[in-house]
Amino acid sequence: MTIALDRYIADMIILHEVCHLIYANHADEFWNLMSALMPDIEERKKILKKVTQNIDFRNFYS
Repeated sequence: MTIALDRYIADMIILHEVCHLIYANHADEFWNLMSALMPDIEERKKILKKVTQNIDFRNFYS
């Protein structure tokens, strides 16, 4: 399965993974770092949720 995302959302996903190099979880410190580096993170998360809401990820890696 291929998912096409625009750069606005792809940048958020890349930053998310880079932040995991510092925090290996999704604790408050992780999200504080994400917000500090990308102040519009909440808007980007909403867009990502909207464009992926109909994707069944349960068998994504099969």
